[in-house]
Amino acid sequence: MLLLHLMVLLHVHAGAAKSCPESLKNPSVDMRNEFGPLRSQDSIGWCFSYATSDLLSHWIYKEYFLKTRNKFFDTRQRENMISASWGTAKYHEEKRREHINALKLYGPKEKELVSRYQDAVHNRKTIYDDVRKAALASPNKLFANAFSHFATLMERRERTKGDEHSRLSQEIERLSKIISDTGEMNKNVELAIQRLAVNTSEIKELKKILNLIKNKGDLDGGDARKVFEWFVDKNTGFCRESELPSDDVKIPAFYGRKENIENLNKHIYGFLTLPSDASPETYKERLKCAVEAGRLLFPMLTAIEVAWILKKYQDDEDPIFNLAKKSCRTKLFIDEKTAAPEMAVLENANKNNFGEIKKLLTEGSPVGIAYDGNRAILPQQDFDTNADSRHLSIVVGQRYNCEMGQMEFIVRDSVGGPEGCDTFRESFKKYNQIAPYKCEGGHYVIPESHLSKYSKEAYVIKTKGKK
Repeated sequence: MLLLHLMVLLHVHAGAAKSCPESLKNPSVDMRNEFGPLRSQDSIGWCFSYATSDLLSHWIYKEYFLKTRNKFFDTRQRENMISASWGTAKYHEEKRREHINALKLYGPKEKELVSRYQDAVHNRKTIYDDVRKAALASPNKLFANAFSHFATLMERRERTKGDEHSRLSQEIERLSKIISDTGEMNKNVELAIQRLAVNTSEIKELKKILNLIKNKGDLDGGDARKVFEWFVDKNTGFCRESELPSDDVKIPAFYGRKENIENLNKHIYGFLTLPSDASPETYKERLKCAVEAGRLLFPMLTAIEVAWILKKYQDDEDPIFNLAKKSCRTKLFIDEKTAAPEMAVLENANKNNFGEIKKLLTEGSPVGIAYDGNRAILPQQDFDTNADSRHLSIVVGQRYNCEMGQMEFIVRDSVGGPEGCDTFRESFKKYNQIAPYKCEGGHYVIPESHLSKYSKEAYVIKTKGKK
């Protein structure tokens, strides 16, 4: 009797839990085992190349390894994965050339340019004051007050971003209409506005030159579509991870890689911009520093090879790209007649077209997804509420969460590698919060309602000619 009573209680308790119909379990997909080990981009903004190289590596695994069983195509092995550094080496080549030219043209005048830039920024406040004074001197009080306030908001908007920037823009637009309706304008206001326009152009040009000299913006950010085009351009082969490492976590020489690249840039450009009358001792010392910096980032090359490339390509080509090219001795090649990849883009990836993403996952196609990485992953306290970040990861699986009543997606990321989950949890722990969703071995498991809210675009690599 007691046994029967216990069985009844157990049955009632089991019935209280939510059950998942088989129809909801069926869409479950998990492709984590079809990828190589996670790699970490660490402090450098190369998510676009990591995600694209991972998508291409998976495509090669399915289209070539599974069909030929040639171990060279088994991109689940770290050594055969397509190097993310290979994509960025070419992607940023044009920027590096601009940097070299800027150093040659403006490097000797850098202090003078910095001084001119500071003066222009300082003068800008005086010019805005002059605009306001000229406006307030107008006998038309409506015009005077509207234009003075207009100038104040214009000046303030230059120091804001996000929602506040948008709010000021709307108010400026409203004042513009009032000013236009008055039909008023005087010569002094026009002259002050012209001075402001000249000052704006001067600051913009000086800032551009100084950024090129300092190499700012040369390392971070990029477009997945463009780097894909470079990866597959003219079928020049894919550089392998074993020959051009792109993992900060697994390759000791790559700790603090962003700093290493900046150091390499500094020494390479110091060598490339040597004056023609430099002494042999200075030449040798500059070359030695550049070679040592180069070997930190291209460990497969000898000192002789690095020195040879630096000397050979110092005039007409980007030496950093050629250092990367020299590192890739045994590339992965595909036969485009057998199968060739193409990238398809799903614009405006959000809750309205996540059905297409689910369908692609069910068909065995991982999906690259661009989203607001700050809001989707980090605690709210960790970022500026006005800031809008763009991060690219890969959705490699989906499963229905019966407790939540919705699909959740398994997201492969390139920040932190396998240890990324510890960082993720700690980021919430410091605010005495619990992470809002799971993280498994460097993969985020994000509910559909959350991921779709912050998604922007989705990418998939397919085989040309296949539906």
